[in-house]
Amino acid sequence: MRALIAMTTQALGAPLADITSAVKTLRAGTEVWDAGAIQQAMQRITRDTEQTRAALATLDALLQTQAQPICAAPVELADLLMIILPRWKALAPRHSFELALPGHEPTILCDASRLDRALMLLLEYAVALTPTGGAVRVILRSHPVAGGPSGQIAGHIEEAQISVRCGVYVPSTEALARLFEPFARLSMAADAAQIGGGLGLTLARALVESQGGRLWAEGTPGTVGLTLTLALPPEPQRTMIRAADTLSTAATAPVAIPGASSRPLALTRAQRVALVVMGEARMGRYLRANFEAQGYRIVAAGDLAEALRQVDLEEPDLILLDLGLIGMAGQNVGQENEPLAALQQLVEYAAAPVIVLGRGADPTLSAQALDAGAADYLPQPFSMEELLARARAALRVRAASAAKHAPVFTCGDLMIDFAHRQVTVAERPIALSKTEYKLLRALAQHAGMALTHETLLERVWGKGYSQEVEFVWVYVRRLRRKIEPDPSHPHYILTVPGVGYRLARSSSPASLQDEG
Repeated sequence: MRALIAMTTQALGAPLADITSAVKTLRAGTEVWDAGAIQQAMQRITRDTEQTRAALATLDALLQTQAQPICAAPVELADLLMIILPRWKALAPRHSFELALPGHEPTILCDASRLDRALMLLLEYAVALTPTGGAVRVILRSHPVAGGPSGQIAGHIEEAQISVRCGVYVPSTEALARLFEPFARLSMAADAAQIGGGLGLTLARALVESQGGRLWAEGTPGTVGLTLTLALPPEPQRTMIRAADTLSTAATAPVAIPGASSRPLALTRAQRVALVVMGEARMGRYLRANFEAQGYRIVAAGDLAEALRQVDLEEPDLILLDLGLIGMAGQNVGQENEPLAALQQLVEYAAAPVIVLGRGADPTLSAQALDAGAADYLPQPFSMEELLARARAALRVRAASAAKHAPVFTCGDLMIDFAHRQVTVAERPIALSKTEYKLLRALAQHAGMALTHETLLERVWGKGYSQEVEFVWVYVRRLRRKIEPDPSHPHYILTVPGVGYRLARSSSPASLQDEG
């Protein structure tokens, strides 16, 4: 890290010297310059200033990455990619995005937030390099590890690899080797070189390597086609395993942990997760320290878009929202009553109770926030003891509501215990990922009714996912492999041609056979 800081500091000298030179020139010769020359000098100053600011922010993120402990939990990589790619379709509408998944999607134990950020940086770089109208292809696969560590995941010793391919000219092998150095340039694509102020790929590699992974670039010199590949180990360090939430995300079998029970892990977790959406860094640190002392795991977001991403990634139990946060505008949020509209969107998107932290006592704003769906409203400044008590109360209300409206669904040998989020077939526990469970729950809550692909996309993946019909196909196929006696002739999840799917509601095997 010291070498990286020294290299970055030295590299930052170039744009700073350029800025200083341009300013001195402007001061000395403004009276004889024409307007065009002055404008070019100002644009150069603005460009170099923005690059320096972005580089310093990225360097700060690198330092924070080294300082923060890894918070590992089971992550199903197909789920994560299906969250990320549709958002890039909206961010880069002039590009196309392709996702290739294997028959068996690997599940790993890692820090989902770090991996999500690394992938976002790789995709941002790939989009900047790919010509308008070009395709960015993302490929997920499992790769055997020769002489890998002891232990098995899904019956194999293998690492998970995610490759991002883009269409750009590869000049030389030496250029590929230097690609992850600060301010490296692969081609004339200036936008790509400025990702993260020139430190984007450096940060991405640090995020991957902090979890024992690798990140490298491949391509044939003199041809078009660059592949950025990250690989994550099949078995994390023992300390990471102990820190993980006990979430069942195994595709075909749970992760093998020495000394653990062979029973599939339940879809419950030992540690509550709180999402803090806060603009003021000092208040964010204050909330983190106090809630972590109460046993919560904290994830943070600085705006609505990041908050929605964290809801997808972490499925928090509680959300603390600064209603006065600058930048709360997000997708589908208008200009009028912007913070309240953002609050309503967050409430609709997340299942967790939202406690609003207002900027001062305002009865009208408090009433509007509660009408928008907030579980509680607490003006700043506030007592931390009171906030923690209100958080406990909100969670009790949520638990009581879940218990009241969470019966056990049965259909033949299939049983879904909504209260405990457990699924069994013929009394055999079934390990499901978060997304698989959400899809099965959506079908079970409307058993016997045909749900369209669009309805399932919105209920499982959220608003903005109306075009990704292939997501539903993939997950129905995976669910059938896990719960159906014969996936090719399903008894439970039935296809409604031209519409979507429905879950059979009959309780007897004979009736199920008739419905299929």
